[in-house]
Amino acid sequence: MHLIVGFIRIMLANALAAVYCGLRFDVIGRRAVRLTCSAFTAGAGLDDAALQVVRRMGPDGVRLLQEESNRRGEGSIASLMLKMLRTSSDA
Repeated sequence: MHLIVGFIRIMLANALAAVYCGLRFDVIGRRAVRLTCSAFTAGAGLDDAALQVVRRMGPDGVRLLQEESNRRGEGSIASLMLKMLRTSSDA
């Protein structure tokens, strides 16, 4: 059940990311980032899917993820996602 909920969250985040890329409303982008953060821990490759949604949002997606990380603190899922994005872009 947890995996199904995570998959639905990724689907919603992907749809919101597409809307965000067109409209550039930070409210929509923040919601997409929060959905990806909540789906990140579901397993079965959803962590990679969550990172892909943030990458698709471009530099603004990384900025919104950074804001979420600052808001939640150092040990948050958003900060872990930022670390993974940085290491994957370095490779």
